[in-house]
Amino acid sequence: MDRRSWLRAIAAAAGLTSLTLATSEYLQPQHAQDIRTVDLGPVDEVISDGARRVVNVGGQMVLLSRSADVVTALDLTCTHAGCPLAFDAKAQRIRCACHGGAFAITGEPVAGPPRTPLATLECRTDRGRLYIRTTRSTEV
Repeated sequence: MDRRSWLRAIAAAAGLTSLTLATSEYLQPQHAQDIRTVDLGPVDEVISDGARRVVNVGGQMVLLSRSADVVTALDLTCTHAGCPLAFDAKAQRIRCACHGGAFAITGEPVAGPPRTPLATLECRTDRGRLYIRTTRSTEV
């Protein structure tokens, strides 16, 4: 087989692989994400100013942090292998027991295999109540 024929065969195989993957993505049923806004309750009862607190939002563990009127939320699911994370208040770190990963309070990876920051969930306050947008089941 000459070089040109070999390159054509490689290009054809790559094209066929791409077509197969695109077709399988199209034919497989899509799992719609359930994106909803959940009312967590009065913001001052949910989390006090300067505090950090882990809450369960319909099975999704979330770390809330509050500074004055700004509340942030991090999804406590490891970005490496999907393991549940734990907040270590003493060390001010978020830890993964599966592979020894650790994240800063900002969600940035600081140790272990994770390289991707934690997902941030949208939070807002309205009329003194705290709302969070979640992508999972929404029973509180």
